[in-house]
Amino acid sequence: MKYVYCFVTFKVMNATQRKFNDLLARNFSYDLKLFLFTNFLENKMEISNLFESYERFKPDDTLIDLYSTIKQLAKSTDQIPTTTIEIGKFDYSLKAWNVANKSILSELKNIYKNKRFIKIEAFNDFYNTTIKKCFYCGITEDKISQMIENKSIYTKRLFVRGRTLEIDKKNPKGNYDKENMLFCCYWCNNAKTDEFTLEEFKPIGEIIKEIWKKRF
Repeated sequence: MKYVYCFVTFKVMNATQRKFNDLLARNFSYDLKLFLFTNFLENKMEISNLFESYERFKPDDTLIDLYSTIKQLAKSTDQIPTTTIEIGKFDYSLKAWNVANKSILSELKNIYKNKRFIKIEAFNDFYNTTIKKCFYCGITEDKISQMIENKSIYTKRLFVRGRTLEIDKKNPKGNYDKENMLFCCYWCNNAKTDEFTLEEFKPIGEIIKEIWKKRF
């Protein structure tokens, strides 16, 4: 029994660590783009004291809103709002910077992890003590597994997403912390994206919940 308990604990720890690492990688990538976007607007892509500058960086809502706006631009020749700069120039500068600085990305990632990301202990506490059901539609991982076995799940993405619950932020502009995180299924997370607020998506989650009941 002792060995079974250790094996189960090891599996849970691995699942928690994978979730943490996935969130860290995605959010570091986003945070770094925000940082580089700020420097690009100030014509400072050759950043002096790079590590210190990134350590001090703290994106505000205005910057996040502006960056969200440029991600909606359709053509590379579209101009960044309030400037005469074409978005394609930032995309080019971003790619060139990443190629030139590939060797130091891990150091920057560690700065982000230590300064602006949720600590692993706090993440473990959330992941292991919060009831694992989708905040929006209420589905659990056990029910997802049963529906997969019963062939009641139809997505072709099960190899990469869907089998386990994902983590969403209540306030998308906020940080990952225990008060701002919730569990959600792939289907709700995929539909909600960053388009709908938590309150706006709740009634949609109720509809998805009724569909799951019929399938289950």
